Amino acid sequence: MWKAPAGAPGAQGAKGDTGATGATGAQGLKGDTGPKGDKGDKGGTGARGPQGEQGERGPKGEPGGAAALKLTFVRGSRAAAYPGREAKAQASCPSNQIAVSGGYIGAGTGPMSVLTNASTGSGWVVEIQNNNTDQQSGHVEVEAWVYCASGEVDK
Repeated sequence: MWKAPAGAPGAQGAKGDTGATGATGAQGLKGDTGPKGDKGDKGGTGARGPQGEQGERGPKGEPGGAAALKLTFVRGSRAAAYPGREAKAQASCPSNQIAVSGGYIGAGTGPMSVLTNASTGSGWVVEIQNNNTDQQSGHVEVEAWVYCASGEVDK
């Protein structure tokens, strides 16, 4: 059979339509484990947990140092101050006791100032002044009192 000589190539034709998708291939083999990742950020604070049960009662403690103290209340002297004058009242603790607190009770018809209201160590002293300037006015009175303590304090 005789063939004629080939002619010159023709112009390129138009692009054809996309073909149908082929079948899925078989699954490949498992790959190697990758490198360890970077440390993550710190998480937020969690919610507060429920309250725990009450604990057991502890043993009884020893008495404190003040348990051995004995307190005594003493009403002291009364003093009267006439208008423009001063007066002093005192309350003394029994021997071997010290003053731990004290004060006074005041009474009368005129205004008065408290000049002293203090511990003496073994008692209490109160000094007042009657601030009334009218000599015909009544007097004011003061009575001192003191709490005294005796005993030993544990250290």
